[in-house]
Amino acid sequence: MWSSVRSTAARQLRVSRAAKVNTGLTASSRVASRPANFVIPTSYRLVLCSRSFSHTGDQLAAEKAAAKPRAKKSTTTTAAKKKKPAAKKATAKKAAGTKKTAKKPAAKRAAPKKRVRKALSPEDKLKKEVRELKKVALLQEPKKLPDRAWLVYVAQNTQNLTPDSLAETIRALASQYNSLGSFEKERLEAAAHQNRLANEAAYKAWVEAHSPVEIDAANRARQRLRRISPAHKRKTDIKDSRLPKRGLTSYTYFTKSKWATGELAGESFRDAASSIAKEWKSLSAAEKKAFEDTAAADAERYAKDVKSVLHREVRSNSPAA
Repeated sequence: MWSSVRSTAARQLRVSRAAKVNTGLTASSRVASRPANFVIPTSYRLVLCSRSFSHTGDQLAAEKAAAKPRAKKSTTTTAAKKKKPAAKKATAKKAAGTKKTAKKPAAKRAAPKKRVRKALSPEDKLKKEVRELKKVALLQEPKKLPDRAWLVYVAQNTQNLTPDSLAETIRALASQYNSLGSFEKERLEAAAHQNRLANEAAYKAWVEAHSPVEIDAANRARQRLRRISPAHKRKTDIKDSRLPKRGLTSYTYFTKSKWATGELAGESFRDAASSIAKEWKSLSAAEKKAFEDTAAADAERYAKDVKSVLHREVRSNSPAA
């Protein structure tokens, strides 16, 4: 169709050109007289319109072609956006891989070897027992003041002496003390008496600062120390009036009864003790029974006091337990 239109338009164009050549003078005169109106032949207009339409179609096609890549880009961008969860999955996989690495069990440490304690020798056992007893024995008693006149005199005159010169000084002080007058000795005796009172008060306060149970445990520890440790032979028991009085034996009650009669007056203690022992051995069982009953009652009383005050049982059937 378009080919026929184009051929027709071309033919008409040739005809118009021939007419212009034949009528050139007429046309030139007309142009000189008035402006010529440019007339486009109908066929040529058709060709121009067709070309413009085709040009417009080409532009539309080009625009469509230019628009298609944009659509592809947006699609690609959307696809890229849609692919982001995949990146998250990859990150999650990496995290999961890291967790798996962290969950690897650590190498087990070798169990520490138990130390085998060496058996203590008898000497070491004794030393250990002494250490434990000293903790209970309450060995730190209050420091005593000089409680005799001679000791007061020595203390007053040896305050600034060194140990090297102490022995020689003591010998010199002994001769000086013997030559003191009665007034000076009475003064020293009075000072010693005051010191004894102060010592008794300090000792009583120290004892009462501990419970009867503690004092009883300390005395038993001291008794054991006196038997096994030579360094503690002179450590006597703590005196506490709160402790139960031990029961007396039947022989002790018999001895007290003999001294109470006055028959042994004038005899030495050694002779009196010897005669009492001989008489006790000569007594019959019936004669001894009265003293044994008294001792048994006293032992029962002591056992009750120990349980009440010290909260323990008597260790043996002996009244002196």
